[in-house]
Amino acid sequence: MPTGRSWLGCKAKETAVDDTTALVKYLYEQGHFHTKDDDGFVAEKRPWDDVVGMSATAPDVQTAICSWQSFRPLKVDGEFGEVSAMMQIQEEGCRCGHPDVMERRSAVSEWGKGCRDVTTAFDLDGIRRTKEFSVAEAWAWGHPLLHKTCNIRLSVIESMSKAMIYATLGSMSRGTLAYAYLPQGGCGYRLSQKYNRAVTWSPGLAREVMFHEQLHSVGLGHGGIAVMRPYASGGLNESNVIDDWVRKQLLSRYGPAVEPPPDPPSEPPGTGHGRIYMSDGGEFDALATAYQIGDGSLTLPNGDRYNVRPGAEVPP
Repeated sequence: MPTGRSWLGCKAKETAVDDTTALVKYLYEQGHFHTKDDDGFVAEKRPWDDVVGMSATAPDVQTAICSWQSFRPLKVDGEFGEVSAMMQIQEEGCRCGHPDVMERRSAVSEWGKGCRDVTTAFDLDGIRRTKEFSVAEAWAWGHPLLHKTCNIRLSVIESMSKAMIYATLGSMSRGTLAYAYLPQGGCGYRLSQKYNRAVTWSPGLAREVMFHEQLHSVGLGHGGIAVMRPYASGGLNESNVIDDWVRKQLLSRYGPAVEPPPDPPSEPPGTGHGRIYMSDGGEFDALATAYQIGDGSLTLPNGDRYNVRPGAEVPP
């Protein structure tokens, strides 16, 4: 079996699970013996004592293997054969810190409906890189894609102490790329993320993993075949990073994207500065937002209309 640097672009472990006991333990740790709800989160947690000692041909083990395979580009056949074993080896160095099937925090794992503008900050300047790239660009890479998909907006601020989501570097178990806490309702929670300081990040891997963890932080679990699969490749781009599964989860939580109102034009047509001379001989300072002079009248944005003395004009 292949070892070392894999097609996933990360350092792989050198051994796969090679006996039934280890396989059952691995599948249990990844949550595949638990009952899932429609969002992919744990609906009912099965005790380990119910699982330990099962044979590889037990129906529950085969169901767990199918669940594991469904998160990956594998044939879902319930057999942990050579291809599945190779996949398990290769992704061990590229994992999210969460198991495949995640548990919700309390009964909620999404921002409240009123928390549509979520601020983020990061302190990742010491990140190891394959080559020089902007951490700020990688951190914000997925934000426009999220904003086009649903009605929640992430923005970057400089203050770590005020951000609703913040990220730092830390020491993590071998093979773990990053970890993010899920929300627990309300806007008062501050959610931290951790990125492995020992990992050497490429630009593509950083963009993909940062977006993955940000989507955890707005309430998503693992699922689909794109950014929310439980391992990273660094090979996703703007056209394929959000798949149908992720889109469905985002829309069910936050509704369709809403275009923000356009910024008012700085100089609407007919805006003037200086003095306006009225037909009754009065005059007043022109407002920077005044507009529309025509047919002897001046209309302001609040709807007020004034007759304008013939020949009067708004000084440029």
